[in-house]
Amino acid sequence: MGGNIGGPIYVPGHVNRTKNKLFFFAQEYLPTTAPQDPRYYTVPTARERAGDFNQSVGAQNGSLYAASKIVDPLNKNSAGVAQPFPNGVVPANRIDPNMVKPLNVFPLPNAPNVINGGAISPTGAWYNYSLQDSLDRPGRQNSLRTDYNISGKWRMFVRGTNEGTHNKGANSTVNRYARMSDADVDYALTGPNLGATITWIASPTLVNEAIIGYGLWTESQIYRDAGSRNCYGISSASICRNSIHRKIH
Repeated sequence: MGGNIGGPIYVPGHVNRTKNKLFFFAQEYLPTTAPQDPRYYTVPTARERAGDFNQSVGAQNGSLYAASKIVDPLNKNSAGVAQPFPNGVVPANRIDPNMVKPLNVFPLPNAPNVINGGAISPTGAWYNYSLQDSLDRPGRQNSLRTDYNISGKWRMFVRGTNEGTHNKGANSTVNRYARMSDADVDYALTGPNLGATITWIASPTLVNEAIIGYGLWTESQIYRDAGSRNCYGISSASICRNSIHRKIH
């Protein structure tokens, strides 16, 4: 959504009286919320979060991962080969609670149970979680240009643009789910720039032009309490740094 306007700049009887010397052009563009195509993911199931991998999918076609491959590194045979956990289930006393809690960053599966707790996406890959929403992308893009025909041989223009967006929602560069409602995890960017050009037509075969410009690009991706170990209930500082949530997201 937006619009533009342009024309001569003049003050009757004083400035640009012939309306052929000084001109302007202005533009305003406002991005709006846009619906997004469904996206498909694989997230940990409730059984997997409890250490039960007996029904875990291990291939894109939805086939199960062999439970015999879920091995115990502390239980090896005489040849030094790790032996499987019985039925692919890791005992509760072998699971560090601090390792389970970050899994709650991910939502539980919501896909229809077509094959082993999930379904096949349009691209042919198995999934157990889908998401479809709108990209909330308030932003702006403002441009202004002024042209000045100084004389038959001298011309110049000055232009400036100020643009920026603030992406929010689960379709944003940063995922923001309901559990993060009190956290600032949005992604914002700005891109202001300025430019000017002056042209001198020295002769029919010689033209000199001087150009000057300035541009800036900033990106802000803020994570606060949403990714702290306290938010997830992690008690051990040795396994949680300030940036651990960046890896999780």
